[in-house]
Amino acid sequence: QIFTKDRKKDVGASALISYLHACRQNDEVKTRKYLSRVLWLLAFDDESRTLAEVIEKYATNVPPNLWLPWIPQLLTCLVRKEGIQILNLLSTIGRVFPQAVYFPIRTLYLTLKIEHREKSKSGLSGSQPST
Repeated sequence: QIFTKDRKKDVGASALISYLHACRQNDEVKTRKYLSRVLWLLAFDDESRTLAEVIEKYATNVPPNLWLPWIPQLLTCLVRKEGIQILNLLSTIGRVFPQAVYFPIRTLYLTLKIEHREKSKSGLSGSQPST
């Protein structure tokens, strides 16, 4: 709560470090709660990428199997400013669980491809004059 009111990056970074350390020590149920908070706090990162650097440094200590339920959320983080750090995390998870990372990436790719195709079709049909 202190971080969300004042937006002090050092408090947010300390909270992220604490959550990531707790993920190594606790069971999977508690870890899901902590990782959800980690991803929530990461949304508050700014151009300095302080929180993203904390993720890059400490997230590798969290066992990759604990990140599996969060792969879709990690994929959406790729388009934000912390994308590089999340890409490193996803590649670490993918080395251990390649299929668990491949299928959501493939689904995202196909969805984006269909959306792009529909946009280009609507753009072409909208730009042609009607006779």
